[in-house]
Amino acid sequence: YSLLMGESLIWLSEPDRGIGDAWNKAVKRASGDWLLFQGADDSLASPDVISRAATYLSISYPPYRVVYGRVALRSLDGRFLEFRGESWSNCSYEFRNCLSFLPHQAVFHHKTLFIDYGDFDTTLMIGCDYDFLLRELIYNKALYIPDFTVSNMSVGGVSTTRCNEFKVNLERIQLYKRYTDGKHAFWILVILYWRLAKSFIIKMLYY
Repeated sequence: YSLLMGESLIWLSEPDRGIGDAWNKAVKRASGDWLLFQGADDSLASPDVISRAATYLSISYPPYRVVYGRVALRSLDGRFLEFRGESWSNCSYEFRNCLSFLPHQAVFHHKTLFIDYGDFDTTLMIGCDYDFLLRELIYNKALYIPDFTVSNMSVGGVSTTRCNEFKVNLERIQLYKRYTDGKHAFWILVILYWRLAKSFIIKMLYY
């Protein structure tokens, strides 16, 4: 993982126990007020992303501790495919019911989240970012910055590879049950288990 601290870049490469473990190590070394996580196949959308984000972040806290824009999904050869990320009013219901994600590569996390909620859950192979954001956003709101592309995201990563869809859907069900305290909506469970069944069939047929 790498950390941008002030004007210096710290790069560390060492064994870890998965994505969540690597992020936890980075969080413990971070000194800024806001944290943005980038994967190995991600990149900032433009050189001025951080300076542009700072304009919004400086006035967002304390009302908002999660601020996000959108990511540009790109093919392996760099072609633009689509944007991911929409306003909180449009996606909050599905997000809180584990039906859709926020584009984590475009999400700025205030440092107080890690003081209040602790580390990423390392038992989750893919959904540790979703779990962490749910801790805050199951009741609170996020702030969306319209038309602000934060990062480029390549297809083929751990969360977008088709062979991982079964695990993604399994963890969504796990998180839905974790955050609804036994008050599960039947139709949402039907959707989640239907997605799980489809991904299982795909996994068996093609992988």
